[in-house]
Amino acid sequence: MASTYDNDLRLNEMATGDGSGTWGETTNLNLSMIAEAFSYQTEATFASNADVTATIADGASDKYRGMYVKVTSGATLTTTRTLTIGPTTISKLIFVENATSGSQSIIVKQGSGATVTIATGTSKICFLEGTGSGAGVIDGLDKIALTSNATINGETPISASSTTTFTNKTYDADATGNSLTNIENANIKASAAIAFSKMANLTASKALQSDGNGDVSASGVTNTELGYLAGASSAIQTQINTKTSIATVYPVGSIYINASNSTNPASLLGFGTWAAFGAGRVMVGIDSGNAVFDAAEETGGTADSIIPSHTHSVTDPGHAHNNTIERIGGTFGSGEFVGSNSQPGTTGFLGVFSKLQLLAYLLLVQVSQLLIKTYNHT
Repeated sequence: MASTYDNDLRLNEMATGDGSGTWGETTNLNLSMIAEAFSYQTEATFASNADVTATIADGASDKYRGMYVKVTSGATLTTTRTLTIGPTTISKLIFVENATSGSQSIIVKQGSGATVTIATGTSKICFLEGTGSGAGVIDGLDKIALTSNATINGETPISASSTTTFTNKTYDADATGNSLTNIENANIKASAAIAFSKMANLTASKALQSDGNGDVSASGVTNTELGYLAGASSAIQTQINTKTSIATVYPVGSIYINASNSTNPASLLGFGTWAAFGAGRVMVGIDSGNAVFDAAEETGGTADSIIPSHTHSVTDPGHAHNNTIERIGGTFGSGEFVGSNSQPGTTGFLGVFSKLQLLAYLLLVQVSQLLIKTYNHT
């Protein structure tokens, strides 16, 4: 009866009566292959840049019978390649290390079942199901649960819920170098004194503001405008409210005078309704003791008073009059003097202006060189 190899290590199972004279040699070979199943092996399985199948030999030494196989390649892999381990009927534990060239992953499979992908430079514990054509490969550490006593490189593993103190560690959350996300105020101690230069740049020369979410952003106020507040000792609006406004200085009934600008005060001052007032007239202060000047907005006089030609008859007893002539403005001419102009033996006397005529003339002469626009606040 012929020998069979129907076992997970593909050893020679001799039938009864077989191996006469060679039984010892076959047994020794089986023992060496059992030892091989616990060994470390290295093989250039990928001789070319292509998928490959490695079938464990029956009754002969084979590297994939080993417990740990370091898989290398004779060619540079340009994409992920598949390593199929046969036959599909063996069930065994095997550590597979991806040491191929080209920085590509390899996929370990057996039949049409599950597979295990091993990144370049890493290794995984694989269990071959050995269930036939549909056999799969199981990742031995995929669902492993470590107890609280387990360590990694001498360190106890941490979790999201663990309390762990980090000392001299570098965080690189987004692979940009020394970055850490999801930091909150409680994570930063009061004495940290983080430099503002470490924060993202905002719009230059703008004051900062916080929005409805409390996030800081640049406002529309420039640093120059903000500087106008320097020296304010209390609420600015309160200070403005306590100041006398221009409208208070010019209540209704006030007179605004400007000798060079005829623009309506409503445009210059920004308030009120203003109308031209006293055109061609001179303002005189109220005098309650004088009936002519004892009420506001009274008018009188004329700008061109002329004494009509007339004669005053007097009797001269034959003696001289020493008279004083007073010039009151303008040039010599009719209506410009008050007083007498008679000599001994002469009749005739210049009339005297009325009060209103004199006032109007006198004041008009004094202001004749000024251009004054007067408005009344109505």
